[in-house]
This record gives sequence, structure tokens and C-alpha cells, in this order.
Amino acid sequence: MTEDTVSTETIVADRFAVDLSTPLPEFDTVGGTAYAASDLVSVNRPVYALVQRLGVPRRESVVGKLLGRPVPGLVSPRGEGVMTATDRDGHGQRLVTIFDRPTGGRVIPDPGGFPAFKERALRSGIIPQLAETLSILESRGIAHRSISVRQLYYRAPGSTEIVLAECCSEPPGYNQSPGYEPIERAGAIPEGRGEGDPGCDMYALGVMLLSLYVGRDVADAAAEEGLLEARIRVGSFWALAGHRDLSGALGDLVRGLMEDNPTKRWTAAEVKSWLDGMVPRKTVGDMGWALARPISFGDRTYKDRRALAMAFLNHPGEALELVYGDKFLHWAENALAEGPSREWLERALDRRGAALAREGNRGTENMALARVAAVLFPEGPICFGRIKVCADGFGPALAMAYASGDDGTLNDFKSLMERGRLGALVEILSGRNTAQATAVARLGSLHKIAADSRLGLGLERVLYELNKSLPCLSPKVREVYVDGLRKLLLGLEAAAAKGDLGINLVDRHIGAFIARQSDAFETALARLENSSQRPELYMFETLRLFGALQQKYYPHPLKQVAGGFRAALKRAVDQFKSKSRRKQVLDAVGALLDQGNLVQIARDLNIAALRSRDQKEFRNASDYYRRLSRALEQLERPFTAFDPRMRALGNQYMAYVAVLVLLIATSLVLATSGAGA
Repeated sequence: MTEDTVSTETIVADRFAVDLSTPLPEFDTVGGTAYAASDLVSVNRPVYALVQRLGVPRRESVVGKLLGRPVPGLVSPRGEGVMTATDRDGHGQRLVTIFDRPTGGRVIPDPGGFPAFKERALRSGIIPQLAETLSILESRGIAHRSISVRQLYYRAPGSTEIVLAECCSEPPGYNQSPGYEPIERAGAIPEGRGEGDPGCDMYALGVMLLSLYVGRDVADAAAEEGLLEARIRVGSFWALAGHRDLSGALGDLVRGLMEDNPTKRWTAAEVKSWLDGMVPRKTVGDMGWALARPISFGDRTYKDRRALAMAFLNHPGEALELVYGDKFLHWAENALAEGPSREWLERALDRRGAALAREGNRGTENMALARVAAVLFPEGPICFGRIKVCADGFGPALAMAYASGDDGTLNDFKSLMERGRLGALVEILSGRNTAQATAVARLGSLHKIAADSRLGLGLERVLYELNKSLPCLSPKVREVYVDGLRKLLLGLEAAAAKGDLGINLVDRHIGAFIARQSDAFETALARLENSSQRPELYMFETLRLFGALQQKYYPHPLKQVAGGFRAALKRAVDQFKSKSRRKQVLDAVGALLDQGNLVQIARDLNIAALRSRDQKEFRNASDYYRRLSRALEQLERPFTAFDPRMRALGNQYMAYVAVLVLLIATSLVLATSGAGA
């Protein structure tokens, strides 16, 4: 998908020229900045480029389903690549997506007030086009999640063809006013509203049609405090329509689309049937929102468990006093439609932790409220401190917290992951949030990873597990778009060329990114972390890790990265006693470093064995030197006639003389005997 080298060209995917000097702010999103672009192959096709922010994940599955298969009624991606650009995150490589460019302008330039659309115009023009577009998206398993009057464009000047804005570059639902979100997602923070499903699009379509019909964006008021509660109390249609009723067929359509019960909400196929004159009739089950026994809280009486959950979250102190009082469990057993058992309620609410919550322990208080919200409103977002995220919006919300540097929210994420808290909430939600069952189960498998602080795990690992297409966010490789381990090596090589990274190549982001990309390196990461207090061992574990990465993913020189090990390796070799060995090893290591060959260094350089041999030879040499020194000392000491050693030496010499005299005498006797004969 991406290139391996830093590109200074403005050509993307070998056919699109990007003009970074011409921004197009009308197409900006929280995920990226838009610029003018041109298609060098299909020169008459208008396109634009969106430079993606590093920390904001694209909806990669959506891009994959649309690339090469554009949808006529949607601003679809046409290509992608990597180029160098400057954005709010700094300067470096960025992922660029090329989109179709609608040139006819927005259908609604000013959502605050515009000429209302007649029913005939809606029925003959806008509704058929949008129904067909949403039907195609549903058939491909795509929920648009950004449908509003602000997201409608005319394909070309003077054209009546309408297209929806792209839906790939930012977290799903992020660009929506809460009024365009179904009730179960409207209470979540924008980045945590989640992937949703086609039913979410149909609800948003209903709000958009209501807005077009009345001549103003009715969801603008959704930001007002109390409107979500009004939607729960009287229904979304009546809360947003106000005193205006829609009669006839259009009223049936809009009310069917804005139905709060997702099993009763109309589908794209049913909108098409409506266009043919047929009004769907559905048999649906009770969602169990109504409380069998109303309850008083504050100065109000609540009859809906969703509204009660919201009230509790807004008034935590009073809520905890009520929930952990003597009567709440008995009330809940009889008031909730699902009829939970007392044992389940006691386990879910964890009454044993109530004392800590009431004592002001923030994490425990947040957890107590999260438990209550999960019991009363399992279809809604997980609520813990600043975090209000749907289960399928957990990944984008965590990514946005990292991207914005929001330490408060990140701390709440960490607190949620501690002490089995997320696991406990997953247990409460399991089987009770059917729309997000898969996402809930996935969270259940991640909370143990998040709570583990070892290198390669922790919250950073969860970030990459939940956002699989997210590039590595380590500041060490900020200028390179690192979407794989090959690119990680290239990114570190580029960073090392600009400054001395030394041997400190692995931070928590890089560790988590490596572990997410391949579980083959988990043992190496564990060894690296265990050696962090032993500098020399840490250096060699780093060498082994990156030697293995180089061998598997980039069997080419990494001269700059290798150069960072030179000083540390020299310090290790300088401890050798043998000058010749020091020179021999340094020459060999230097040659490999110059070649950028981490693989061979990690494989062949056994400092421990070399040091052991060096020390053994040094000990042997030292012992020999000591013996020689003692012998020299003995020879240099002065002797006296009475020195025992002198007497022993004299006796030894006298023995030698006696033997010599005996040999001479024997020779003379033998010679004389021979002459006489």
C-alpha cells in the first residue's frame, strides 16, 4: 500500500498530482487536510487529495471496500499513497487518499436556514438517490455514519445528481451533531460513537429529510442540554420536529426512519418500497426501556431506565447514595423488564466497593457509576470518567486521545483498564448489548493486555490492536509513515541519520507496534526489558532484536542505526586486557558497522565468550609473570657463607666436582693399565 522510501514528489499512486499549495478547506475533516489534485490519466475527472493525520485512524475496512469499486452517490476513494507534507502534527511522510471531487457545491450552504424542500422534490430527486446509495453501501457491509445536511453535495455545477461526502478519513459519527445519532450512541463523545450499522444511517437519513422539509437543520438544537432526555421521553421524532407534524406518506417515511426502536426502524429496502407506494408494517418486540416501577431521584420521577442512567451520571454523589442504599436492589429486581436476579445485581453493582466510592476514591467512584450505567442502559456507551464510548468506538476514541495528547482522558483509559474494571463491565454487558456483542467480546480479550505494563503490552498495545492500520506513533519515527516493520527499520535509519539515537531504539510505542505486527518478537522484547538496568546486556539484546528484524524484513544495510552502537561496543571491547585482541575485535566490528550489518554482529559477536577467554589468558599470563618475578627476586638477592641456600648450592657443586674427579681418575687408571699390557 505504501512506498519504502521518503518521497519528495507530489505524484501519488503513479497518476495523481497533488498541489500542496492549494488547500481546499471545505473538504477538511478531523482526520486530514484537503488539497487540490488532478488525475493525470483521466484528466477530466475532478479529484482532491486528503493528507491524513498520523494519529487519526482511517476507516481502513471502508477504504478497502470502495477502492476500485466506487459508489455513484458517494465521494469515493480513487487511490492512495505516501508523500511528504506538513500538517498540524509536523513535517514528514503522510498517507494521502485521493477522492472524487464534487464540484457543484454543497446542497445546503447554510444549515441554519434555507428554503424548505417540497415533498415532491424530496420524493422525486433526493430520496431515490440516497436510498440507492445507502442500499449499495449496506450490501457491501458499510455504514456511512456521517449523513447530515452538511454532507450533501451536487456532483457538478447545474447538476441535480447528489452525492454524500466521503466517510473514510475520521472516526465514524465524529462529524455528526448528536441529533443525527440514535439515542444509544448520542451520549457518547464524538470520537467514541462507534462503527454502528446501517440502522444508524437510516436514522440520520430521517433527521436529514426532516431538516430539508422544514428548512433548517433540526439537529442543531441537539447540543442543547436536555434534548437527549427529551428524545428519550417523547421520542426522537417529536423532540426534533417540535410542534411541526408531518402528515401523509412523507410523515410515515420520516417517522419510520427516526424510530428509536432499531428493530422497528425502516431500512433502505423499505424506503425503496415506500417510493413504490407501499408502507412497511413491522411486528417488533418490546425493548424494555420502561420501568415497571417508577423511581424518584432528585426532584423528578423516572419511568425510563435510559433517562435514569443519564441522571445518575449527571449527579454521581446522590446516585451512589441511592444505588448503594438498602432499597435499590429490591427495586431493581422488580423494576427492570429483564428481571435480573438479586445475586446478579449484587455482583454487577459490586456493593462491597461502595464504601471506597463514597470516600472519594475517583477511580472507584467512576467504576461504581460505570457499573450502574451498564446495568440500566447496556445499549448505551461505556461511561467511565471522561470516557463515554460505545464498545465499537473504543479504538478510535483511544487513538484520538493519543493524537490530541489528552492526558486526562488517557489516564481515565488507564484507570479503566486497571484492577479488572473493563473486564467487569464486559461481563455486565455480555448478552445484554446485542447490537455491539462482537465489539464487547473483543474488549473482553484486551483488558488483560492493557493492564500489563511490560514492554510490548499495556495501553499502547491496545491502541494498535484496536486500530490495526494506525502507523507507529513513536516520536523516534515521526517523520516517516511507519505502517510495517520494514518501514520501522527505515524510519529509525532516517532518524539516526539526523541525530544520535544511540542504542535506545525501543520506546513503548515501538515495542507495542513490533509486538502487534508479529508475535515472534515477544520473547526478544521481554529479554530487552529485563536487561534495562544492565547497560551492556541491554545493548546486546537490542542488537539481537534489530538483527532479527533486519534479517526478516529488510536484508539491506542499516549503516546509521548500526553507527549508533559504535560507542557502546567500543566501551565493551576496551575492557579487554589484550591489546591485540582489542584491535582485532574492534577492526572486525567496525567493518560490520560500516556495512550496516546488524545480523552478523548479533550472530557472530560473543563478547561474553571473548571476555572469558581474554580473562583466562590474562590470569595465566599474570601467574607466569608472578612466578618469573619471584625467580628473579631470588637470583638478585645477595648470598653469605652461612646462607642455607649457599650451603646447599656448595654441596651440590662439590658433588659435581667429586664425580668429575672420579671420572678423571678412572680414565687415568684405565690408560695406565693399557700401556703396561
